[in-house]
Amino acid sequence: MIALFDGAAAYRAIANVLGILGDVDHSIAWTIKARDAEPNNPLHVQKLAEYYTDIGAYETAQVLEPDLGIGLLFKMRRYDDLIEKGVDRYWDYPDDVQLQVYLATAYNAKGRYNDALRMLEGSGVLETFSVVRRATFEFDAHMAMLNAAYGSGEVEQAREFIRLSENAHYTGDSTDWWVALGVGCRYAIVGDDEEVYRRFERAREGRNLAWEPMLKDVACFERFANDPEYLKTVRHFDDLREMLRKRLPDTLAQHGVSLD
Repeated sequence: MIALFDGAAAYRAIANVLGILGDVDHSIAWTIKARDAEPNNPLHVQKLAEYYTDIGAYETAQVLEPDLGIGLLFKMRRYDDLIEKGVDRYWDYPDDVQLQVYLATAYNAKGRYNDALRMLEGSGVLETFSVVRRATFEFDAHMAMLNAAYGSGEVEQAREFIRLSENAHYTGDSTDWWVALGVGCRYAIVGDDEEVYRRFERAREGRNLAWEPMLKDVACFERFANDPEYLKTVRHFDDLREMLRKRLPDTLAQHGVSLD
């Protein structure tokens, strides 16, 4: 891609691939190139704010995007702010399913499991999940529902939903954190701790950065809070973010770009 394509769109595509590979510092460099090539496109700055959030550089992200959106508030784990802004927006956009899923996930993180369940049940997003998976936000809704039910003590309800959605959920042996931790969460709910540990290990073997909320603030992993394998997984991703923050100045210099 680097050899064959040029221009802002190509730079953003390259940044996206590098992000999947875990090289988010290089994603930032290529997105700066996109911004510099197309300075009037605010989407480049928004993406930069997201990448800086991914590596834990929250202050820089907020400078880039002063009016933080719902997605950035979620990744920053600022759930009270997310709920306040999200509820206001919900009254204006009651059919925004992605917004409802974000709100449900934030409610879960705050221990407001009944509020999360009500939000998800009103969205209509769960009705077809057991038949076919259609979009990423439906998977997010599925995980939010599992954690809401499990967190509220409805363990059998959560396990039954896992059984009903078996055919719609990929459970392959992947090192992608999204799959490894998502599947590990399901195994935690059904009580298969050995498989949970194996999924923690697989997540650590992957190259991409796990979102902090999906590891640190889900009900399914609460009982592992002091477990060595869970703590090793948390430290692994914390260390990766710290490494990327430290490496970033040299990476920007290597590419000949600057955020300023």
